[in-house]
Amino acid sequence: MSSIPQNAENGNGISNSVTNFMTQFQIGKLLFKCNAGKAKGIPVFEVFRYLFCLIFSDRSMYMQWKTGIFDGSFCKNTVYRFLNNAKINWSRFTTLLSSRIINDFMKPLTDE
Repeated sequence: MSSIPQNAENGNGISNSVTNFMTQFQIGKLLFKCNAGKAKGIPVFEVFRYLFCLIFSDRSMYMQWKTGIFDGSFCKNTVYRFLNNAKINWSRFTTLLSSRIINDFMKPLTDE
């Protein structure tokens, strides 16, 4: 897996790397297994991808909205409701994601 580019001017590099990571390890399916699915509205995958990209960006969510560089199709309340949803089992999500990374990516790199 290649490293994530830290070019502040080109946010597409970060977004593309995150999208590749999320499709390789099937993050959408893992979120659905952990009760993070929605019936209508903004897809959970899109909100999660934004939050994951936010970790590697040089600005917070507040500063992105204040400076006008926010490019999402949802509002901040959508993000807050997603993070505060009591039905989502985040412990199970992190366990499933770590086991998938170990079994699919790291295990083939090690010798028996």
